[in-house]
Amino acid sequence: MGSTLRVLAGASVALVLSLAGAPSASAQAAADSAAMPADTSNYALARRFLEVSGTAEMALYSIREGIAMQREMNPEMPKEFWEELSKRIDKEVGTLVERFVPVYAAEFDPATLEALTTFMASPTGQRLARAQPRLNTAILQIASEWGMALGMAIAEDLEAWMTESEKATIP
Repeated sequence: MGSTLRVLAGASVALVLSLAGAPSASAQAAADSAAMPADTSNYALARRFLEVSGTAEMALYSIREGIAMQREMNPEMPKEFWEELSKRIDKEVGTLVERFVPVYAAEFDPATLEALTTFMASPTGQRLARAQPRLNTAILQIASEWGMALGMAIAEDLEAWMTESEKATIP
């Protein structure tokens, strides 16, 4: 694989994985707190919550959606790359979820993790867990459309504010 394809592959994988759990400001704060020593007895509770809440399945769903999108955007990438990426992700998703454990263990106390796990184990919680990947996809689509419309409106406003000489300098 040439250097250009390596860069594309790395960028594509990073983007796909970010779609599975793109760190928001609150997630980054939790990750920062997870870097500090956490109560490791909380790790078992966090693992159980992640298991019951279907986190691995949700991550796989989001990653697969991202792979499909990236395949379309990067037709120069060989299909073997995408096939191998999918195989490895399926095989390694447990290691991704394990990286979430310290974040949840640091963010929630044992009582909260137990309550969350109890809820997620209930029929209502399981219904939420099954619906979450589809909800996330719909929400990302809505946010993408909203962001594009907002960006276009800002671009139109900027163009209206610019003088003719400023417009001439834009390629």
